[in-house]
Amino acid sequence: MPETELPYRPEHATGEDLAYKDNLSVSGYLSAKRLKKFINSRRHGGFGPTTIYYAGLVAPVISASAMNMFETFFNQQNLPPQTAYILSLICAAIAGLFWFLTFSRLAQRDKAERKSETTEQTHYRIDNSGIFVQRASVETKIGWPSIVDIRTTKHYIAFIVKGANDFFIPVDWFESHQNMLDAANKISALRPPPFSTEA
Repeated sequence: MPETELPYRPEHATGEDLAYKDNLSVSGYLSAKRLKKFINSRRHGGFGPTTIYYAGLVAPVISASAMNMFETFFNQQNLPPQTAYILSLICAAIAGLFWFLTFSRLAQRDKAERKSETTEQTHYRIDNSGIFVQRASVETKIGWPSIVDIRTTKHYIAFIVKGANDFFIPVDWFESHQNMLDAANKISALRPPPFSTEA
């Protein structure tokens, strides 16, 4: 059952310590198990055009070929034509379905994580200009206009990104769940207007 993500809006950010000019830094290692669950719930669209072609368009061809092969086989067994046809139809459908499911599963592009996501420490620095993500010698900046939403569960703060993979900061990187919620409040305060309303 997917976790319920609670959106954090700018009006949730209150208090003198949540100054717009402030910043937040946090770092740690991502758990492979938590990362896999997050990817399964947030990162969709795992099928590329090649997968759709082979899994979707080739499956009927496989079924048609299997139909001819099984019909020839059953006719050689001196079965009634109607029985041979029905059996061939069933076998052809199974062959096409098996091809589609097998190829789709093998060709999915939703591997739980890139190796560096769990083996290298990830550092987030968040200020009013955006979110800076650093892992090893690679640093990426995500500007606030690309952040569609900020959401929380009891396990993480999720950043919903337009045009890229969503990402999260796990609760393990904070002293407590309340500290994580306080950080979400602070992030909301650092997020400048206008705010996206996309889901």
